[in-house]
Amino acid sequence: MGKKRKFGLLFVLLLIFLAGCTNGAAKSTDDPNGEENPQDIGILTVFAPEQYRAALQQVFSHINLAQTEYRVSWSSDIAASDVVITDNLPLQSYGEYRVIQTQSLQVQGIDALTVRSEQGVIGLPLFLRLDGFWYDELLFNSSGIEAPQSVDAWNECSLNGQYPIICDETDMSALFWSVVAPYYLKSGGSAAELAEGSFQQESLLQALKTLQAMGDSGMLQLTGQAWQSFTATQAAYWITGVEDVAACYNYMSNRSSWKPSLSLPFPAQEQTVCVVRADVLAVRKTSDQRLTERFLEMFYRQQILADLSAYTRMPLACRMSYAPGSVPELPQVCYTLLSSPMMEVVQVPCLWNEDKQQQVYGTLFELMTGSIDAAQAAEGMLQ
Repeated sequence: MGKKRKFGLLFVLLLIFLAGCTNGAAKSTDDPNGEENPQDIGILTVFAPEQYRAALQQVFSHINLAQTEYRVSWSSDIAASDVVITDNLPLQSYGEYRVIQTQSLQVQGIDALTVRSEQGVIGLPLFLRLDGFWYDELLFNSSGIEAPQSVDAWNECSLNGQYPIICDETDMSALFWSVVAPYYLKSGGSAAELAEGSFQQESLLQALKTLQAMGDSGMLQLTGQAWQSFTATQAAYWITGVEDVAACYNYMSNRSSWKPSLSLPFPAQEQTVCVVRADVLAVRKTSDQRLTERFLEMFYRQQILADLSAYTRMPLACRMSYAPGSVPELPQVCYTLLSSPMMEVVQVPCLWNEDKQQQVYGTLFELMTGSIDAAQAAEGMLQ
């Protein structure tokens, strides 16, 4: 074969090779069956309370593997996030969030816990917030005593005096929503007033007098180490929210069984009133609308939410249809209790801003430490 012929053949082979490379490169960017182009992938960031971080990151991994349009990641900056998960969505912040179209979502949230502006839905219920007097059945079973479920029964219980009822001094939120809020409703207040923090003076005063009496009698004690004392079996009841119980679940004995008593603040003859709230999901206006809509369609699927409940051990504020035996233990305890016909459950979306939270919870701490009385506390919360 002559040199010219060899050179020509090599030239043709080189052209074929280059053409193949070009087609391959085109396939990776233009062909939907080819590899994804990183430049075409959107980024969505999500802000949420720290206790949900590990569970959410597991769910984000599932979502990121399931599609190629975007990637979801955690954010510690609420102002720079695309999606926000929070237990308070103040009225004053509504202008920062996008109206959410819920028609395409597979799972819908509980209507009463959905946050709405005049334009439409801006907050989708996600986690159910339940505050109460939590106890470990193991303590009472080992003593051969049925766990008291009313203030009368607790006053007659032989464990009263040996094991206190405790509340962390930094958690006035749990004390408000488990005692003050139910008594506020029983005293003539409304759920709408609770939601906005615009209280009626007389109803608020009656509720605070009830709480003050519990503190003055020694029934309730504040401590700086509530969860440590409770998990060490040094207290009979811990006034807290289900989110804190879920976070401490790994510290309990294998034979323990934690349950909330929502009726303990009430006399035996009175009907129990329970106030539940929710963490809601909101979308900031600065986010990419198309990508956030795709994210919500994926996130509010039955399986994704079921996984999220399993990872967090939290009950969900959504209309779910779990498979038999698939509900995690702690959410199952909450769902069973809240479905009791003996209990009046009131659903309240919390719309307080940060100033209102500091005002109410700070005043409540002053009341419980004896710095002020119920009348002064009511005045402080109404300012």
